[in-house]
Amino acid sequence: MDQNLAYDDIEHEQPFLKIIAKIISYVLHPLFIPTYVFIWSAWRFPETFSGITSAGMMFKKISVFLNASFFPAFAVFLLWRLKFIESIYLRTQKDRIIPYIITMIFYLGLKGVLIRWKSFCFTNNFITSICRPIKTDH
Repeated sequence: MDQNLAYDDIEHEQPFLKIIAKIISYVLHPLFIPTYVFIWSAWRFPETFSGITSAGMMFKKISVFLNASFFPAFAVFLLWRLKFIESIYLRTQKDRIIPYIITMIFYLGLKGVLIRWKSFCFTNNFITSICRPIKTDH
């Protein structure tokens, strides 16, 4: 293959890889990671949730999904439709500020819910670590 191919040429040569990459990108989107961590911790440490019925556990999983994934994504959608941000893909730093703050608020609310449920401390610490600002030494 010629190394001087333009990006568009590669895109047309390998549509299957592009589809696979898109699927992986959506499945492993950062909004879904807290939900995956909660489901994994419930599977890995079932004794933490002993005494909870399967319906109760499903309610907890749905609540985590709503707070960690759905509501932040819906907030970004609303910001886009109300023209507070230019693109739903958040391509510029200016577009990312408000959705980032909104997502942190939902994650802190999720932490409160997890504490009220007396959930496994690994999950609580994971949610807290997402909300911590990154320190830079200048």
